[in-house]
Amino acid sequence: MTAAVLLLVTLQSYKSSAQNPAGELEEVVVTAQRREQLISEVPLSMQAFTPAVLESVRIRDLSELINFVPGASEGNAVSVGQRYYQIRGISTNSQSDPTIGYYIDDAAFFIFGEPYAPVGRTFDMQRVEVLRGPQSTLYGNSSMGGTIRYITEPPGLNEFGALMRGGYSATDGGDPGYYGDAMLNVPLLQGQLGLRVTGGYEKVGGYHQSSQGESKPTTAS
Repeated sequence: MTAAVLLLVTLQSYKSSAQNPAGELEEVVVTAQRREQLISEVPLSMQAFTPAVLESVRIRDLSELINFVPGASEGNAVSVGQRYYQIRGISTNSQSDPTIGYYIDDAAFFIFGEPYAPVGRTFDMQRVEVLRGPQSTLYGNSSMGGTIRYITEPPGLNEFGALMRGGYSATDGGDPGYYGDAMLNVPLLQGQLGLRVTGGYEKVGGYHQSSQGESKPTTAS
């Protein structure tokens, strides 16, 4: 059994475009085709996860988000930091190039000969876009199954801001785990230049099964 307690301290509220106070859905602007478009105008099979959506279902990283993508799943994880995924049945393994393209803004994440995805925390992201199906025309030869794009929140140019989040978990027969994320936004030149720094730390409490069937604690971080 695993029990988790989530602590969320917000000093600067997210700007949400997913839903207004009246409860009416609003259009989401995406950049899946390298230009700004309303998601309803994009002729691709895609989903866009805004901060409001990510927070409402407590999604912290790609391994959780992938469960909300039709036709997508996670392969057997090698370790906490080495995971790979498949979309629409275009699978991979630990000895081949990835079949999904991963982008942070316009920068590709790629390790030659390795299929692993970035750790992919969704904290302080403006949006996460998931494009299903081959995307080689726009995103290269490692996008046979699709492309996942992390769109970072741009720096605020006029106001200071901060955001913190943390959590704790405990597992029977194992070690406790915890994490903390933080963001700091500082305007350097009013209305012209700003700095936004985001970081986090996580300790994952592990366990292993003994030959007698008893759980023995171990530590993974």
